[in-house]
Amino acid sequence: MSDKLDKYIQGKLSEEDRQSFESQMSPEEREDAAFELGVKSEIERDVLRAKVSEFESRRSTGLIRRYIGIAASVILIASFSYVILSDKSDLYDQYYSGYANFEHTVVRGEMSESLKDQAYRAYDLGQFELSVSIFQDLIAKDPANIPAHFFRGMSLMEIGKFEEAINSFEVVVRADSEYKEAALWYSALGFVKIGNQAKARIFLNQLIDSEEYAGKADTLRKEL
Repeated sequence: MSDKLDKYIQGKLSEEDRQSFESQMSPEEREDAAFELGVKSEIERDVLRAKVSEFESRRSTGLIRRYIGIAASVILIASFSYVILSDKSDLYDQYYSGYANFEHTVVRGEMSESLKDQAYRAYDLGQFELSVSIFQDLIAKDPANIPAHFFRGMSLMEIGKFEEAINSFEVVVRADSEYKEAALWYSALGFVKIGNQAKARIFLNQLIDSEEYAGKADTLRKEL
């Protein structure tokens, strides 16, 4: 395997070099790359075998090789895109960690709990479906309750509803509250998870002066 092909498979080529290399790849290199990227599953091999059998009936070796090359190219492009997206999505798991509740302490043993107590208790216990619902009730009573918007967003992140979480964080960012930087950070992670790297960079760029988030925001931005 050539050094350039090895770099291509590992995703170490620049976008310009990658496009240039793809345009010059031989059919053998395309098949090698497809195999190394793990796209030649049993199903994909069966598809290629079926294509070969179909075209063998025409007894045209040149035509067979042409169609095999096309099939390998399609699989290669699709799998290369999948690998890139998977790698970026994995960044979410590397950088995400939950946000501890220091906003409201629930006193155990009280005879009755307020709606606020119920919301933060559910959050602290990891009952995020429930906390989403109760924080929404708090917001309905007081739309300017910024901590409720933030912790609703965090609850949504925990259950995988990233676009809704980003919408909650947007309210927090506009309010310019003490939770603004955290909301920017988690919004960026949400965009990373759903595959919108451009939006993620926009939010990360707003954290360059943050004492708490600047370092990891800059590192993540360079990995996108």
